[in-house]
Amino acid sequence: MLTDVSLLFVCVTDGPAMAVVKWPVLQLLLLLHVAGLSWASGPPKVSGKPHQRHVAKLGKNTKLVCPVEADPPPLTQWKKDGETIHTGWLRFKVTQDGQLRIRNVHMADAGLYVCRATNGFGSISVNYTVVVL
Repeated sequence: MLTDVSLLFVCVTDGPAMAVVKWPVLQLLLLLHVAGLSWASGPPKVSGKPHQRHVAKLGKNTKLVCPVEADPPPLTQWKKDGETIHTGWLRFKVTQDGQLRIRNVHMADAGLYVCRATNGFGSISVNYTVVVL
């Protein structure tokens, strides 16, 4: 039985590999846990009630917010119509806080956008339909 100050470490290997535990790190983790300095709460969760339809104006700039919160902070990935938005998409930028910014909106920017937020505990997706007027 685990109490709230217990730590359970499990090492699973596939093959002859051997796991090495660094004791100073283990001691630090134990110290943080016992001191109540919990640094992780779980998988990303949707915060608030996101608007699933977003209207963007032709020729203007717009942004989509990935309305998730998590600890540890998640990595955010955006897709448009199933295709991952990469840094090479010149008018598109994913900010450090997970927003997707689109400069000079084109009619072709209309479509289904998916924000996927992932941390070590899991992931969650939020869908947006973008309409260009």
